[in-house]
Parts: sequence; C-alpha cells; structure tokens
Amino acid sequence: MSATRTAAFLFVGLVIGIAAGYGVGFIVYQPQISQLQSNLSEAQDSIASLETDLTEAQDTITSLETQLNEFVAKDLTQLYGNVTRLTTDPAFEWIIDWSPDGSKMFFKQMLFQQKKSYICVMNSDGSNMKRLVEGVGLALSSDGTNVFFYRQIRAESGRTLGWALWVMNVDGSNAERLSEIRCDGMNETMFIYDLSPDETRIVYLTREPDGYLWRRHLRDELPSTWEKTEKRGYSSEPPDYYPGYIYDWWVWDMSKNESKLLLSEEPFPGLHYPQVGEVKWSLDGKKIALPMSNISLAIEGRYDDEQVFVVDIESGEKKQLTFEQGCNAWPAWSPDEQKIMYQRSEMENAWKLIGFDIWVMYSDGSNKRQLTDSPGYEDGWWSPDGSKIAYISHSPGIFDRDKKSEEDRSEIWAMNADGSDKQQLLSVPYRYGLIAEMQWSPDGTRLAFVWDPDVEDVGSDIYLIDVSSN
Repeated sequence: MSATRTAAFLFVGLVIGIAAGYGVGFIVYQPQISQLQSNLSEAQDSIASLETDLTEAQDTITSLETQLNEFVAKDLTQLYGNVTRLTTDPAFEWIIDWSPDGSKMFFKQMLFQQKKSYICVMNSDGSNMKRLVEGVGLALSSDGTNVFFYRQIRAESGRTLGWALWVMNVDGSNAERLSEIRCDGMNETMFIYDLSPDETRIVYLTREPDGYLWRRHLRDELPSTWEKTEKRGYSSEPPDYYPGYIYDWWVWDMSKNESKLLLSEEPFPGLHYPQVGEVKWSLDGKKIALPMSNISLAIEGRYDDEQVFVVDIESGEKKQLTFEQGCNAWPAWSPDEQKIMYQRSEMENAWKLIGFDIWVMYSDGSNKRQLTDSPGYEDGWWSPDGSKIAYISHSPGIFDRDKKSEEDRSEIWAMNADGSDKQQLLSVPYRYGLIAEMQWSPDGTRLAFVWDPDVEDVGSDIYLIDVSSN
C-alpha cells in the first residue's frame, strides 16, 4: 500500500472516530442540555411574569398617586396642618369680603352646569353657610349692614341689554332694585367695576363698533401693525381684517340714576381692557387707578401693552404713572393712599411675558421700588394697616401647566411693606392645584384664600390661614 493511500485511510478513520466521539458525547450530555434549555425557558417565563407584575405594580402606584393627589387636592388639611377648610360643597367659590368685625365672610358661588351665580355668607369659621340671593358682583357696605350686587337685564334672545344694581340686608332680606344701565343699539357693556367708597357711584366700560375694518400686518416675532381702512363692516374677515371699536369709560351715579362719560379711547380693533378688580377707587372717591393700553403705540407696532394711570373722576383727566415697556397692571392703593402697589412684567418677545413681580410707588408715580424678584407670577394684597403685604407666588409653570414640573408650586408669602422680612406661609405643588385669591381679615391676623384643585368636576373652596402663628 502506498504511503498516500495509507494516509488517506488514516484521515478517514480519524474523521469517523471524531464523529463517533461527538455522537457519543451528545448522547451522554443530551439530558443536561435539555435540562439547561428547560431552565432557560422557565427563566424567560419568570422574567415575562415579573415584567407583567412590574407593569401592574407601576399602574397601581400611578393609581394610588392619582388618588392621593385628588385626596389632598380636595382637602388641603389632609397634608397641611396650618390651614382650615371653610367650604366643602362642589361649587366654585371666590371673591371674599369680610364683615368689618371679622365675624362673617361674604363670597360668590358659581354653579357652572346650572349657569347660576349666588351671593353667599358664612361665619368666619365656615359654619352657617347660606345662599342669600342669585346675582353677580359683590360689595359690602362700609358699615357692614348692606350687600350690593348686580343682575343682568336680558332680551328674549338672550342678548345682554344692561345691568341692574340691587341692595339687600346682610341676612338676604329686603332686596331692593336701586338703579340700572342699558345698552343702546350696538353698544355693549364690557365690565362693571368696583363701587365707590361712598357707595353712590360705579365705573363701567362700554364698547361700540366704529363701523370700519382694520387691516392687521403680521411681522414675525415683532408686534403687528394696524391700518384703518375705508372698508366698512362689523364682522371679522380673517386673517387680515377686524372691526374697530370705540371704548368709553363711564361713571354711573346711582343716586341720580344717570351716567356721565368719563373718557373715550381711540378706535382700535382690540384692547386689553382691565379685568374686574383692576380698577381701584381712592379712599376719598376722587380718583381711580387702572391699567390702560397706549393705543397709538399699539397701532404703530411699538409694544407698550399696559401702563398704570390715575384718572380724576370729575374732570376725566388722566395721568400716566408708569412708563416701563411691558405689562404694568393690577394697581392697589395703600390704606393711607400714599402709595400704589402694582404688578410689572417684562416681555421676552412680542407675545411672551417674563413673570410678574410686585412693585410699589408713591401715588404720584415717583420712587418706584421692586419688592419681589421671581421668574414666575406674584400678586399682592395690602394688610389693613398698610404695614405688610401678603402675596401669592406661582412658579413659571403656571403659564404652561401642561409642562409643569414637580418643583413648580403655588405659595402664600407675607412681607413688610418695604419688601423686607419675607415669610413663607404655605407651599403647595402644582399637581394638587392653585391658590387663586386672598383677602386679609380686618384685624390683619388671618388670610382667607381660594383653593382651585386640579381635579375634574371639583370646584374651588375657601380656606383660612393664620398669619401671626406662621
């Protein structure tokens, strides 16, 4: 046999031997391999089961967190021991007014589904809550014996024709219609503001179409400019044409049941008019402080949204007190009338506000001082003696609650009237809701505030917090 064939036989034998060895090895280790495969399958099943359990646990945690949030949101006393809940019904309550002796609170209650609004009263501890009358607005007489309120005058079509002023005793008895204002033609009443200190006059705002369409010129990040055209019309024609309006300020003298024109704004298609609560009478009843837009600058596209003005009630003469670009609003006279507190916000661009801080100036507009410095939103209330300011502070997330973080909070603070000695009284995460409004008690020791929970179909409630003990 040649060497080549011998090598070939040896190679084939080697291959056969190796294959036979593997076969024998597979037969020998096959049970162990099957067991490992079974163990691996069981482990995979266990992992899948654990993942299911983990998902269920996460869902349970989320559900419990939601229940906890709703539980706390519905009743802050469950988490905060320094507050007292006064109202517990599902309606929406706000606009608090204390009786002069601090024994009672008057407030407005809204039932949105029924489209009804009531004037209510309760003891300052929350007991004996009573609906007095159906109506809107709320003003308590200085001696605490009467309550003023409004009712709309409507046509059969539902259009608002005007407003009637009523007065009643604090227990709801002897309701009497005092006076009324009516809208003529296309004129409409926008807002009725606060009652004068002598309880005889009310300032209100009306608007009437000027009959022309205004053209809007968009400018990217810059404010739009406006052009009054010769085109007649009373309805918008988007995206460029909008009707112009003439805004008039009036003083309604209820003792004579007559209205006097105070001043007129220039025609403009849009106006950021003051909200209810932004027009404040001086204690002597001779002036009002309010925010107003500079329409001539808005037409030119020079952003100057709101400035604080003081208007003389007799002459209609107005004096501008603030000149800083941005939004200057919500003026409030100090109890001695020497100062005016207001909110000021700068603008990041033509449309975006950069927070609201509390500022104070003398009533002639001099000596402006910034009291708070926050990226969020702050709103203040003078204490009855003018020595302190309580304020609500909201984190920036209030402007975009869909993007609120765990750090975003709604808080109550108190400070001296010069901005010193700031003390935090309450801090609540946004996931529970928002603090919406406050009023000092007449003795300056307590604050009644409105809590708006972040829970569907749950109304706002009134709470009480002690300032002196905090």
